[in-house]
Amino acid sequence: MTKKIILLLLFCNSFFCINAQETIENTVFTDSLSEVVVKSFHFNGNWLKAPVSVSLISSKQLQIKAIPSLLPALNAIAGVRMEERSPLSYRLSIRGSVLRSPFGVRNIKIYWNNIPISDGSGNTYFNLIDATQISEMEVAKGTAASMYGAGTSGVVLLETATKDTSKNAFNAQLSVGNYNSIQQQLAWKYQSNKSSGSFTQSHQQSNGYRHHAASQKNNFTWINDYTYQKHQIQSLVWYTHLYYQTPGALTEVQWLQNPKASRFATNTLPSAATQKAAIYNNTLFAGIHHQYQFSRNHQSSIAVVVNNSNINNPFITNYETRNEWNVGIHAKSIVQKNLKSVQFEWINGFEYLHNFSNIANYGNKLGKKDTLQLRDKVQAIQSFLYTQLQFKFNRFQLVFGTSLNQQNILYKRVSDGVQSFTHKKTPIHLMPRLSVLLPIQSSSIAVYSSVAKGFSPPSLAEVRPSDGNFYNQLRAENGWNVEFGVKGFLFNNQVQFDVNFYHFLLKDAIVRRNSTTGTEFFINAGSIQQKGIELFAKWNMLKQSTAFLKQISISNASSYQPYLFRNYQQAAVVYDGKKVTGVAPINYVNTVLIELNNGLYTEISHQYTDKIPLNDANDSFANDYHLLQIRIGYLLKNKKQQYHFFVGVDNLLNEKYSLGNDINAVGRRYFNAAPTINFFGGIKMAW
Repeated sequence: MTKKIILLLLFCNSFFCINAQETIENTVFTDSLSEVVVKSFHFNGNWLKAPVSVSLISSKQLQIKAIPSLLPALNAIAGVRMEERSPLSYRLSIRGSVLRSPFGVRNIKIYWNNIPISDGSGNTYFNLIDATQISEMEVAKGTAASMYGAGTSGVVLLETATKDTSKNAFNAQLSVGNYNSIQQQLAWKYQSNKSSGSFTQSHQQSNGYRHHAASQKNNFTWINDYTYQKHQIQSLVWYTHLYYQTPGALTEVQWLQNPKASRFATNTLPSAATQKAAIYNNTLFAGIHHQYQFSRNHQSSIAVVVNNSNINNPFITNYETRNEWNVGIHAKSIVQKNLKSVQFEWINGFEYLHNFSNIANYGNKLGKKDTLQLRDKVQAIQSFLYTQLQFKFNRFQLVFGTSLNQQNILYKRVSDGVQSFTHKKTPIHLMPRLSVLLPIQSSSIAVYSSVAKGFSPPSLAEVRPSDGNFYNQLRAENGWNVEFGVKGFLFNNQVQFDVNFYHFLLKDAIVRRNSTTGTEFFINAGSIQQKGIELFAKWNMLKQSTAFLKQISISNASSYQPYLFRNYQQAAVVYDGKKVTGVAPINYVNTVLIELNNGLYTEISHQYTDKIPLNDANDSFANDYHLLQIRIGYLLKNKKQQYHFFVGVDNLLNEKYSLGNDINAVGRRYFNAAPTINFFGGIKMAW
């Protein structure tokens, strides 16, 4: 360890000794949160005045990360954890566990340029998005059903800025890394008086750190923003071909002996490699958002989306195919009024998401479809109506909203000759939310609080999981969340901070289980007590730049999540008081960013993750670990061209850890090894 620290210090010292060519125009990465507009819950005000626990990631912060994944940026947010079991296989949780997410993104609503990306089945194919297309991200943490419908964890808002300083521009990017990792992108950006947008092509591939962990992704995206008089129309179209092998998890003994191995064969089941276990996903997505300004005080908007996904999943025990069609609409009307000292806003809207799925399971014969086992037709519908009132009395702000939520699932097994659908209808849930904010100390600090109820019905992948059965008895999760926070600026805005305390009692928690053959199913597991503390702090050390230094900043994002099971019993086994599976009680990320006037910069980040319980019995844990990452870059910019060179090293301490465990796995196969020390580098160009 001492040698590693010495090498790190020498590495950083050598960086500062570089004598680089001076740039024509300097670039500053830092953003002041006091100037950032928060859009969650349609607040549209600056961060300090927003009565919500929200984290923002700017385009400049994303530019520094300089790799084709949102994972580092999201994991730098307190209370957020993104995992990657193998390349392009992501899981995302906000203030919660991964109990319900063996893969993918569930229990979180995601919107891109006001267009819903989440579908009616309760799932979001987050890995289909080209991460380089995202210019800003906003994460609202906690229950948000009052305005965003189903989901108890939070909401992610993605933004892509289309307007550019030049009328036409070309962008190119190429980055490479260990394990034959390559990421390439070409983009054309255009702008006229009424329209702006971009066409982008990207390719990403990797052999993976483990055996049978190769991946490939091809994406084409068109984004357009058209403005005419009182109309603003945003269009979003993309096609993604995604392929990634699924190496499967290992037991602790296997993981310690050879972490690069894929899942081995057993006495009854073949190996992951033999069965060519993988995911093939071809998706075409199209969405449009129209906003109309009736008057200065009244506007409306409507978003319509349609997409199709064809998915093939050869698994160890079967071969599943899915053809999914999704349609959706989100509409709202906003009325604003100033009444003397009171600013008033009233929003009314609705959302309707409908998923049509044809699902078939075959035998898997060495990665090829064999005999048909079953074929199902399923429809999943999520819908809600909402209203929200917002009042601003001088400095005091009050927001009240509520929604009516419902889920409906229609299921029939056509391979058995069933003609009529079986209905699973969730009762209508009323989801209120009340939040307040009061600035104090010359308006540089504010206290805020909220009380909200959350609602999250089981997703289609939980009602009809990989074991092929239909679980009609699964109930929706729900519960009340109470939180209190303090945020603001200190020492002439050099220090930004946000401290939040929350208590969420989740009832009818949905928990993953595995059969003896390794197929999954889900059950309701009593309640979960989710108490937590989140801290964000950032110190801009320089009051003003010097002849050598542009800026130095230090930031910390920490979370304390001692979640516990309550009223949870399976047969004769009682889990009351056990730590919630898949949740690390303590997480923190420390980041140092140094930027020089000549265009050089470096970012050093350190992440600590506490021990993680791997099963509900808490008799197996993943070890805690420290991750150290360094990125070094150089920006050169003039009136016509811009070049961004970057190199980096990940897991500099060469930690042995699992980033994405298979919790409650049969045979105690929990571990998916993450890469040891690895390097990357590349160049971005714009002209």
